[in-house]
Amino acid sequence: GWPAEQAAAMRWPQIIHPEHLTRWIDAVRAAYHEPHSTQRLEVRALHRDGSWRWLDTTLLNRLHDPLIDGVILHFHDVTARHLAEQELARRALHDDLTGLPNRTLLVDRLSTALGRAARGDGVVAVMYCDLDHFKTVNDSIGHRAADGLLVEVAGRLEQVVRGGDTVARLHGDEFVVCAEELDSMLEVRALAERVRRELARPFAVDGREVHLTVSIGLAVGEPDAGAEELLERADAAMYVAKTDGKDRIAVYDQGVRSRELSQLAIRNALREAIEASQLRLHYQPVYELSSGRVIGTEALVRWDHPERGLIPPSEFIPVAEESG
Repeated sequence: GWPAEQAAAMRWPQIIHPEHLTRWIDAVRAAYHEPHSTQRLEVRALHRDGSWRWLDTTLLNRLHDPLIDGVILHFHDVTARHLAEQELARRALHDDLTGLPNRTLLVDRLSTALGRAARGDGVVAVMYCDLDHFKTVNDSIGHRAADGLLVEVAGRLEQVVRGGDTVARLHGDEFVVCAEELDSMLEVRALAERVRRELARPFAVDGREVHLTVSIGLAVGEPDAGAEELLERADAAMYVAKTDGKDRIAVYDQGVRSRELSQLAIRNALREAIEASQLRLHYQPVYELSSGRVIGTEALVRWDHPERGLIPPSEFIPVAEESG
């Protein structure tokens, strides 16, 4: 972008980015002192418009050629490629819709936070937040508006947590907050309650109010738990908050652990039930009250366990839905 006469009068520190200046000068010296040598590197250089451009640069020693008697510098602008690579790297670690960190980046930051906590730097807590009845909201306002609502939720979460905390979106309507350097469980609960109250305030979507509630599962870092384990514990606590009525906060403890093991047992037994054909289909008639006619049936699955008899749907249907 520079006129030739102006460029010829400029020195390298005026053109080459400070971070790349030393290795650039080393490459120029090597190209000058090594006959027939070719040096190649990428550097950032100042464009006349004030922007920094990425340049793929080749330096050719042609001092031995009497027709040239110099070092040839060839610059190729590769800024577009670098920007594309940066965007790909960003997408690999961030959620496309909200721009929040995704699970990969969250686990990395959580692992780092747990390492600091192990050295005595406070308590690390994970808050697993799942919006209640979001499918119903999605169906009522439409996918485009629902996506906008999720972006608003992400913004509120970032505002309500502290500066050093991480807010991530895992998938759908599930968000996770990683908070570190907390003083006590009391502070953990207070932060979770702030999140719950913040998301309970009405949202404005396409000129109408939308009300949300959130179920939050809390898990605190312990010596036996890595990042993935801590996430699973917070997820289990969130599931308890859901099944206990939603719009509430549950903390992972021995009680949650017992329920988690019970659900695991049901989940494993359910797989065996499918293979052993223990599931039965029952048909419940649907009556038209005005005439008393049967106008249809509802198909209901029942589990005929060889030892426990008929297991109520309330016990195994939620586990089936949660586990796929």
